[in-house]
Amino acid sequence: MAPRRGYDGSTHRARQFRRNWDRDLVLAMDSGHLATLGGEARLFAADDVPDPYYGGDDGFDEVLAQIEKAADQWVGRLSSQA
Repeated sequence: MAPRRGYDGSTHRARQFRRNWDRDLVLAMDSGHLATLGGEARLFAADDVPDPYYGGDDGFDEVLAQIEKAADQWVGRLSSQA
């Protein structure tokens, strides 16, 4: 689905979060992940980002739109802090 919208995910590999990673910002995609990560993380979007796997093409498009909107908002926030 991602290539249809111009995204190449071929090199993406999921990994379990490690607290000893050197990082400035940790973003959780949903409130369950946020609770697991604790105080170090912030929620990526205003609402939980659902797993698009179960929604077919339409579900993927909806989730991608939510992610793109939230990413733009993060870019704005982080740019204003620089």
